[in-house]
Amino acid sequence: MKWFDRILLVILAVMGAVCGFCLISVAIGWPLSENALRGIAALAQETPVRWFLGITSLIALLICARLLYIAIKRSGDYKRTSVVVETTDNGQTLLSYNAIVAMTMRHVKANRYVNGCKVEVNCNSGALVITVRISVAAEASVAELTRELQASVKELVETSGGVSVAGVNVLVESTASVPAPRVE
Repeated sequence: MKWFDRILLVILAVMGAVCGFCLISVAIGWPLSENALRGIAALAQETPVRWFLGITSLIALLICARLLYIAIKRSGDYKRTSVVVETTDNGQTLLSYNAIVAMTMRHVKANRYVNGCKVEVNCNSGALVITVRISVAAEASVAELTRELQASVKELVETSGGVSVAGVNVLVESTASVPAPRVE
Protein backbone atom coordinates (compact mmCIF):
# COMPACT_ATOMS: atom_id res chain seq x y z
CA MET A 1 0.00 0.00 0.00
CA LYS A 2 1.41 3.38 -0.97
CA TRP A 3 1.86 6.26 1.49
CA PHE A 4 -1.02 8.16 -0.12
CA ASP A 5 -3.38 5.25 0.43
CA ARG A 6 -2.23 4.92 4.04
CA ILE A 7 -3.08 8.58 4.67
CA LEU A 8 -6.51 8.07 3.12
CA LEU A 9 -7.05 5.02 5.30
CA VAL A 10 -6.18 7.01 8.44
CA ILE A 11 -8.57 9.83 7.44
CA LEU A 12 -11.34 7.33 6.78
CA ALA A 13 -10.69 5.59 10.11
CA VAL A 14 -10.88 8.91 12.01
CA MET A 15 -14.12 9.84 10.22
CA GLY A 16 -15.57 6.43 11.02
CA ALA A 17 -14.55 6.72 14.67
CA VAL A 18 -16.18 10.15 14.98
CA CYS A 19 -19.39 8.91 13.35
CA GLY A 20 -19.39 5.83 15.56
CA PHE A 21 -18.89 7.90 18.71
CA CYS A 22 -21.75 10.21 17.71
CA LEU A 23 -24.10 7.28 17.05
CA ILE A 24 -23.22 5.62 20.36
CA SER A 25 -23.78 8.86 22.26
CA VAL A 26 -27.18 9.31 20.56
CA ALA A 27 -28.12 5.71 21.36
CA ILE A 28 -27.36 6.01 25.06
CA GLY A 29 -28.70 9.57 25.30
CA TRP A 30 -25.46 11.01 26.62
CA PRO A 31 -24.39 13.82 26.62
CA LEU A 32 -27.14 14.96 24.28
CA SER A 33 -30.69 15.54 25.43
CA GLU A 34 -33.75 15.53 23.18
CA ASN A 35 -33.69 19.32 22.95
CA ALA A 36 -30.01 19.24 21.90
CA LEU A 37 -30.82 16.64 19.22
CA ARG A 38 -33.63 18.83 17.88
CA GLY A 39 -31.23 21.78 17.81
CA ILE A 40 -28.66 19.75 15.87
CA ALA A 41 -31.34 18.58 13.44
CA ALA A 42 -32.45 22.20 12.91
CA LEU A 43 -28.83 23.27 12.45
CA ALA A 44 -28.35 20.55 9.83
CA GLN A 45 -31.11 22.16 7.74
CA GLU A 46 -29.08 25.36 7.23
CA THR A 47 -27.28 25.74 3.89
CA PRO A 48 -23.62 26.06 5.09
CA VAL A 49 -23.96 23.01 7.32
CA ARG A 50 -25.56 21.02 4.51
CA TRP A 51 -22.65 21.94 2.21
CA PHE A 52 -20.15 20.88 4.86
CA LEU A 53 -21.91 17.55 5.46
CA GLY A 54 -22.27 16.92 1.73
CA ILE A 55 -18.59 17.63 0.99
CA THR A 56 -17.46 15.54 3.95
CA SER A 57 -19.65 12.65 2.84
CA LEU A 58 -18.35 12.95 -0.74
CA ILE A 59 -14.75 12.85 0.50
CA ALA A 60 -15.50 9.74 2.57
CA LEU A 61 -17.16 8.11 -0.44
CA LEU A 62 -14.16 8.86 -2.68
CA ILE A 63 -11.75 7.50 -0.08
CA CYS A 64 -13.80 4.30 0.22
CA ALA A 65 -13.90 3.93 -3.57
CA ARG A 66 -10.11 4.41 -3.81
CA LEU A 67 -9.40 1.86 -1.08
CA LEU A 68 -11.83 -0.63 -2.65
CA TYR A 69 -10.10 -0.17 -6.03
CA ILE A 70 -6.69 -0.79 -4.41
CA ALA A 71 -8.00 -3.91 -2.65
CA ILE A 72 -9.44 -5.34 -5.87
CA LYS A 73 -6.35 -4.45 -7.91
CA ARG A 74 -4.02 -6.09 -5.37
CA SER A 75 -5.82 -9.44 -5.62
CA GLY A 76 -4.29 -10.17 -9.06
CA ASP A 77 -0.84 -8.76 -8.35
CA TYR A 78 0.88 -12.12 -7.99
CA LYS A 79 0.73 -12.52 -11.77
CA ARG A 80 2.52 -9.19 -12.31
CA THR A 81 5.21 -9.98 -9.73
CA SER A 82 5.98 -13.48 -10.91
CA VAL A 83 6.91 -15.39 -14.02
CA VAL A 84 5.48 -18.71 -15.23
CA VAL A 85 7.97 -21.54 -14.93
CA GLU A 86 5.75 -24.38 -16.08
CA THR A 87 2.15 -24.98 -17.11
CA THR A 88 0.63 -28.41 -16.57
CA ASP A 89 -2.85 -29.91 -16.67
CA ASN A 90 -3.21 -29.19 -12.96
CA GLY A 91 -2.17 -25.52 -13.11
CA GLN A 92 0.86 -23.26 -13.30
CA THR A 93 4.13 -23.10 -11.43
CA LEU A 94 5.12 -19.49 -10.76
CA LEU A 95 8.41 -18.07 -9.53
CA SER A 96 8.22 -14.68 -7.84
CA TYR A 97 10.54 -11.86 -8.76
CA ASN A 98 11.59 -11.70 -5.09
CA ALA A 99 12.78 -15.32 -5.27
CA ILE A 100 14.81 -14.52 -8.39
CA VAL A 101 16.24 -11.42 -6.71
CA ALA A 102 17.24 -13.40 -3.61
CA MET A 103 18.80 -16.16 -5.72
CA THR A 104 20.76 -13.63 -7.78
CA MET A 105 21.90 -11.57 -4.78
CA ARG A 106 23.16 -14.66 -2.96
CA HIS A 107 25.13 -15.69 -6.03
CA VAL A 108 26.59 -12.24 -6.75
CA LYS A 109 27.56 -11.54 -3.11
CA ALA A 110 29.46 -14.84 -3.04
CA ASN A 111 31.99 -13.33 -5.46
CA ARG A 112 35.01 -12.09 -3.48
CA TYR A 113 35.37 -8.91 -5.56
CA VAL A 114 31.79 -7.72 -4.99
CA ASN A 115 31.36 -5.47 -1.94
CA GLY A 116 27.63 -4.80 -2.35
CA CYS A 117 24.84 -5.35 -4.84
CA LYS A 118 21.24 -4.51 -5.69
CA VAL A 119 19.14 -6.55 -8.11
CA GLU A 120 16.10 -5.63 -10.20
CA VAL A 121 14.04 -8.07 -12.28
CA ASN A 122 11.80 -7.07 -15.20
CA CYS A 123 9.91 -9.18 -17.71
CA ASN A 124 9.95 -8.38 -21.44
CA SER A 125 7.89 -10.64 -23.73
CA GLY A 126 8.01 -13.60 -21.37
CA ALA A 127 11.78 -13.45 -20.88
CA LEU A 128 13.47 -11.94 -17.88
CA VAL A 129 15.87 -9.03 -17.90
CA ILE A 130 17.95 -8.92 -14.73
CA THR A 131 19.78 -5.74 -13.76
CA VAL A 132 22.54 -6.07 -11.17
CA ARG A 133 24.10 -2.95 -9.66
CA ILE A 134 27.35 -3.72 -7.89
CA SER A 135 30.14 -2.10 -5.96
CA VAL A 136 33.45 -3.84 -6.59
CA ALA A 137 36.83 -3.97 -4.93
CA ALA A 138 39.53 -1.77 -6.43
CA GLU A 139 41.78 -4.71 -7.35
CA ALA A 140 39.08 -6.38 -9.51
CA SER A 141 39.17 -6.37 -13.30
CA VAL A 142 35.79 -4.77 -14.03
CA ALA A 143 35.42 -6.08 -17.61
CA GLU A 144 36.28 -9.65 -16.65
CA LEU A 145 34.12 -9.55 -13.52
CA THR A 146 31.04 -8.26 -15.34
CA ARG A 147 31.35 -10.86 -18.13
CA GLU A 148 31.70 -13.61 -15.53
CA LEU A 149 28.70 -12.35 -13.53
CA GLN A 150 26.50 -12.02 -16.61
CA ALA A 151 27.19 -15.59 -17.69
CA SER A 152 26.92 -17.13 -14.23
CA VAL A 153 23.73 -15.27 -13.25
CA LYS A 154 22.05 -16.19 -16.52
CA GLU A 155 23.02 -19.84 -16.11
CA LEU A 156 21.93 -19.90 -12.46
CA VAL A 157 18.46 -18.47 -13.09
CA GLU A 158 17.84 -20.61 -16.16
CA THR A 159 18.94 -23.87 -14.52
CA SER A 160 17.66 -23.31 -10.97
CA GLY A 161 14.56 -21.31 -11.81
CA GLY A 162 13.67 -22.86 -15.15
CA VAL A 163 13.02 -19.43 -16.66
CA SER A 164 14.54 -18.04 -19.85
CA VAL A 165 16.68 -14.97 -19.29
CA ALA A 166 16.90 -12.48 -22.16
CA GLY A 167 19.81 -10.64 -20.63
CA VAL A 168 21.75 -9.71 -17.54
CA ASN A 169 22.78 -6.07 -17.27
CA VAL A 170 25.58 -5.31 -14.81
CA LEU A 171 26.07 -1.74 -13.67
CA VAL A 172 29.24 -1.04 -11.71
CA GLU A 173 28.35 1.82 -9.39
CA SER A 174 31.68 2.15 -7.63
CA THR A 175 35.11 0.64 -7.37
CA ALA A 176 36.42 1.02 -3.86
CA SER A 177 38.56 -1.02 -1.61
CA VAL A 178 37.21 -2.52 1.55
CA PRO A 179 38.34 -0.41 4.51
CA ALA A 180 41.12 -2.05 6.48
CA PRO A 181 40.53 -2.71 10.17
CA ARG A 182 41.82 0.04 12.43
CA VAL A 183 44.57 -0.63 14.89
CA GLU A 184 44.28 1.25 18.14
